[in-house]
Amino acid sequence: MQKRTETPGRLWRLPSANPPVAREKTLLEAVPDTLLVEWSAKLYTVMNLAWGYVETILDLCAQMKIPDTRPLCRTIRELKREYDRFRSSSMWGGADAEESKRAEDFEDFFSEDFDRLFNGLEMEVNKLDLTPPHKLLVIAVQQTLTLMDAARSYAIWIDSEIRKYGAWADGCSFMQKEFLALYPLIPQFAGDCYSPDLSARKLTADILVGKMHRCMVVRIEGEEDNIKEAEVGYGKDGH
Repeated sequence: MQKRTETPGRLWRLPSANPPVAREKTLLEAVPDTLLVEWSAKLYTVMNLAWGYVETILDLCAQMKIPDTRPLCRTIRELKREYDRFRSSSMWGGADAEESKRAEDFEDFFSEDFDRLFNGLEMEVNKLDLTPPHKLLVIAVQQTLTLMDAARSYAIWIDSEIRKYGAWADGCSFMQKEFLALYPLIPQFAGDCYSPDLSARKLTADILVGKMHRCMVVRIEGEEDNIKEAEVGYGKDGH
């Protein structure tokens, strides 16, 4: 995994597509559209960024020629195909490329946090007796799970906000089942070296979620919507 350099002032854009509704039973009419679009934009940006990290894991396994991971890689690639099919059916043409760019912007915008995560994970993984390629794989697994943890925490928060409007939500109703299926699979790439309790992972996930809450939509006439970090919170009135 390459460490990112800081890009001050980078913004990540709000999608033009309507927010996906993950369950038919979810009644969202009472929730302001502006909040739904904002929340889902942030969530899907982090989820798409996490998918990029998953691809890095698959590439490392292919480079290292680890035979035991081949069935696992095939399962995850099929999940990604299903995920992409769902997204393509609910988005306008060109939105996929826009979301990928937004994920890159997100990573650059919070590059210092990702750098600290990499360094913290590297220190903890260095305690293990592993070859350099296997160390890199274990770090990649923990980096991916950090983003996935942040996405799940934010999705749970979204549902808690939705319930305040009397709508139905079951804990992670805005997350697709294909993404949720990754949670028990990704740790398997680290094998016996996997640890669910690394302090760097938990700390960074909490920081990312906090910054997602402090982001706000900035609309500039004649330009694309942007999201930038600001000291704001979200309640039933969106403030």
